[in-house]
Amino acid sequence: MMVTTMVNWTFAGLLMDNVLTFMQIHGNASIFFLFSFFCVLAVVFVAAFVPETKGVTLEQIEVNLRSGKKMRSLGDVPR
Repeated sequence: MMVTTMVNWTFAGLLMDNVLTFMQIHGNASIFFLFSFFCVLAVVFVAAFVPETKGVTLEQIEVNLRSGKKMRSLGDVPR
């Protein structure tokens, strides 16, 4: 937990140190466009790589992991 907090504070500090310079060079609205770009990138990442596990027990996910299933099909339940 301490390492994640340290990384969070480090990147927050770097961001705050450079955001005004970035806005002066690229304009005031640029920071919002940059934020929206990363939000869209996050949505694409989640849609492509995060498996759907709704209605699947932890035990079934563990069985799927031990059997060597791909991450994308962790939520598949044999019927």
